[in-house]
Amino acid sequence: MGTVYIHIGLPKTATTFLQEKLFTQIANIKYIDRNYIHELFNEEDNEGFRAKFSKSPGIWASYAGRSINKIINSIECGNILISEENISANVHFFDFHARRQQDPIVLAHHLNHMRKAILKGSRFSRVKILTTIRRQDTWIASRYAQSGATFSAPSQEHFEKTARKLINAKSELYRSAMVINYRYMDDCLRSALGKNDICFLPMEAIRLDPPLFYGRLVEFFDGNDSFMAAAEREKAIHASNAEGENRWKVQQEDGQENSVRIEMPEQLAAKIMRKFAKSNEVISKRYDLGLDRYGYF
Repeated sequence: MGTVYIHIGLPKTATTFLQEKLFTQIANIKYIDRNYIHELFNEEDNEGFRAKFSKSPGIWASYAGRSINKIINSIECGNILISEENISANVHFFDFHARRQQDPIVLAHHLNHMRKAILKGSRFSRVKILTTIRRQDTWIASRYAQSGATFSAPSQEHFEKTARKLINAKSELYRSAMVINYRYMDDCLRSALGKNDICFLPMEAIRLDPPLFYGRLVEFFDGNDSFMAAAEREKAIHASNAEGENRWKVQQEDGQENSVRIEMPEQLAAKIMRKFAKSNEVISKRYDLGLDRYGYF
């Protein structure tokens, strides 16, 4: 009996590096990238994989469940890896109207129902969830820069105003930030899926503590270390941005970068990290991640 591994992001946590440089190099695990999984689902029910997560989790007990069973059982490999980071924090992250879709409890229910569909009548006996995370201050800045096309007039002032709303309990955007409350996300996943098949890994460890990051990744893949040769070749790790540690280029509608640059002010960064410090400390202890070394608390 095989295992289905699912990498749910978050986006902007070295996902491109993982997907293009490592996941493609794992032996005895069939990697299905985000484009291919969308294509497969579109062929089955004219609706992409990511779109399923904007609907009721109950769809996995009906047409979506039939689709994923047909897809995974058609793949001639004992183990499967699916990676789609936007199911955890979608492209409308800063959209007030999309806030419910990004609540981790909704994501957890989707994953639970999808797992039941996968295990029902298939050759797979286990589903494991990998979540990659990042310091909340740099994550917010990086996600804002990536989402530039969704704003009418992105700017440094607008960025700072938006970031403050995310950590203000009275703001309409506060609920969107629950996805970067890592303790809450883990609580939701554990409640729906149990604690034994969940893994959290900090992006910062790729550069600052490679033995921890890659060692835990090997554990997640049940001892499969076949990607380590690729990891050794990739010493120039996926950078968070090309402008330096605290500067981001905002993207335009066509995907190109425009002239707008944003920076995370030191005082705002400190305020954001204080907001999430207790949550980060809990997740660090649960998974023995040493997040204090990277400034999470």
